[in-house]
Amino acid sequence: MNLRNTTLEELLSSKKLDLITNTKGLSNYTSLNIFEITNNGEVYFFGNFPESHLRQIHLNPEVQLVIKESMLIADGQAYFVKDKKTIQKKLMLLIEKGLKLPSKIEELPPTTKLVIVKLYMIKRIDLNGKVIEHYEIPNNRNSLFKEIIFGFGNELKYWFFAARAPFFTASLIPILVGTSAAYFVKKTIRWELLFLALIGLLFIHAATNLLNDYYDHVSKNDDINKFFTPFNGGSRFIQSRLATPARIFVAGIFSLFAGIAIGLYLNTIYPGNIILFIGILGVYFAIFYTAPPFNLSYRTLGDLAVGIGFGPLPVIGAFYLQTGTLEISTAKYALISSIPVGILVALILYVNNFQDLDADTAVNKKTSIVKLGKSRAAKLYPWILAIVYIIIMIGIIFGMLPYTMLIVFLTVPLAINAVKGMKTMYSKVFELIPVNITTINLHLFTGLLISIGFIIAGYFGLGTVKAL
Repeated sequence: MNLRNTTLEELLSSKKLDLITNTKGLSNYTSLNIFEITNNGEVYFFGNFPESHLRQIHLNPEVQLVIKESMLIADGQAYFVKDKKTIQKKLMLLIEKGLKLPSKIEELPPTTKLVIVKLYMIKRIDLNGKVIEHYEIPNNRNSLFKEIIFGFGNELKYWFFAARAPFFTASLIPILVGTSAAYFVKKTIRWELLFLALIGLLFIHAATNLLNDYYDHVSKNDDINKFFTPFNGGSRFIQSRLATPARIFVAGIFSLFAGIAIGLYLNTIYPGNIILFIGILGVYFAIFYTAPPFNLSYRTLGDLAVGIGFGPLPVIGAFYLQTGTLEISTAKYALISSIPVGILVALILYVNNFQDLDADTAVNKKTSIVKLGKSRAAKLYPWILAIVYIIIMIGIIFGMLPYTMLIVFLTVPLAINAVKGMKTMYSKVFELIPVNITTINLHLFTGLLISIGFIIAGYFGLGTVKAL
């Protein structure tokens, strides 16, 4: 019997496979007890995202399947199946083999994923790990060109999620608000400065997230967190063995220096070192949000640091880059509009900390929620939201904002939904996720509408209430 028949037959008859996933040299071993292997070297199994082996597949599709008794190692590439017909077919087949899942795809939890592993090489090794025979299935392997493209894409994806890039709207909004406030004053935009300010802040934001992951690992805060979601508990890269602590730390330092370099260049645009002073304070918040000796987030100062660092500082900085002045007669537009932005971004963190309460309490991380307790903190949430709209209205009434800012009140229905969700779900973890999402959207859409309000007023020459 040739190797192809022998290996495939042994794979087909196997009752158990060991799956090895790998990211950046860190491996996870998972036993598969219920799976299907086809004659053309395709293996199907179900898993729950974000289990460690599925997260590694998401970032690096190269995997191995092992049958220890037969000394067989099969190399393959794993992907998530998206075709609903295939998922339904494999679901029924694997349920017959003992898989305990609902029989209809519509009833599957959203975290359940069907994985296909396309095996392209099957090897038999001896006791020393030397390959003594092998068989290739070339149709299951990508071309060299695709390997290069996928490799580059996987690298970008890796750092995209390590730095928690989906939360980068917290950097985008203040730059847009500051720039649009400047447009309201000067009727022009220097796009190169807008771009550089945004890239610089994104690097500082990435550094903040990466260093936060590192120091929350050092304190064991993220390690002991059993109730993590996509919105709390960090990126989980260290805990899921997707990266070593050292790799995350070095990446954070690299991002920090990249952001500093851009900031130093921007400081040369105008005399006076205004950008330097803003940058120093921003870097202080980025490093010492979780790092010793200040550990701001451990001393009930995390919300304030985030609110200032992603509110007034970048809004005023972006405004200054566009106008070259911080005279109160014009800078007031940037200052007053930066406060709602800062409050809302701090409120994102505030909500996330509800789900982190147990882990934060265990490591003596004194967040606002730890200090107040969930019940009192939930009652405070609507009042903090109300302040956002009160400030906007005060700004309009006293001529510190153009009356086009009334469009911000289009977000009130979102705010009402968030308050309702907080009132009923504040003591839950996963049930609170809609409030996480709504709070993020409130920050995003409020910031966008503030920017649009400035741009409309600037473009059409509309003034403030006092100017009417």
